[in-house]
This record gives sequence, structure tokens and C-alpha cells, in this order.
Amino acid sequence: MRAIIFYLFSFALIAQAGAADSFRLPSHPPFTNAISASAQKLLGTLKPGMTRAQLKQHFGMDGGLQSDIVARYYLDDKAADGTVIMFELAFRPAKMDAATFADTRKQADWLTAHQADWFQPDDIVVAVGTPYISRYHAD
Repeated sequence: MRAIIFYLFSFALIAQAGAADSFRLPSHPPFTNAISASAQKLLGTLKPGMTRAQLKQHFGMDGGLQSDIVARYYLDDKAADGTVIMFELAFRPAKMDAATFADTRKQADWLTAHQADWFQPDDIVVAVGTPYISRYHAD
């Protein structure tokens, strides 16, 4: 059942994408409070082509329900008010070719057949969402 929910969530998010290079994530309002220069520098390194392993060096994966294609990551800027910088990233599983990723029907079939290949360190970032400020919380 969990796999079906991830599949449907992922499919809904990518249904409008015609090709890997046209993938769009939701945008957020610009920062309203200042962030440190080191955080700005790290956020500037986010770009398509990175891998999950590279992200793990400076960013953490947010908890909660995540998709195999779209995931939330955060950068804890050690703000005194308990806020963190969040952003969404879209991934293409490393073992999935670009043509399959661009075709939502083929992509859905591939994801269903290759569940063991989800969330691998060599998955490739295909889109970076706009960073936004969020309050840190734990369940």
C-alpha cells in the first residue's frame, strides 16, 4: 500500500512534465529574513546533475512522507528562532534512462518494477525548487 501511495504522489507531481529538462517544482516566496553568508553559499551549490550522496554532505533529508522522485531537504542555518531552510528536489533514479523518465507512463511502469532502486545514493537531481524558510519540528 505504501508503494502505491508513493507511486500516486510521484505520478501526480510529474504528470505535467513533458521531459526531464522541463520538470518544474512549486515556487515559494523569497526569503523575508536574512540568512548567513555560509548558508547562501551552500544553497548556491544546488544544481541539476548532483547526486543524493553529494547532497548528503551538507543537507539533510526532511522526514515525513517522501516520494521516490520528489523529496524535501533542509539546511539548518542554526537560526535562534528554530527555523531551517527547506527546498524540494526532483530526482531521476540513476538506473532509469532519460527517455523513460521523460515518459510518465514508462516512468510509472519502471518505478513499480524497480522499487529496490528507489532512494539510491547515485540518484540524479533533475530540478531544484526555490528554498524557503520553515520552522523546524519533530514528531
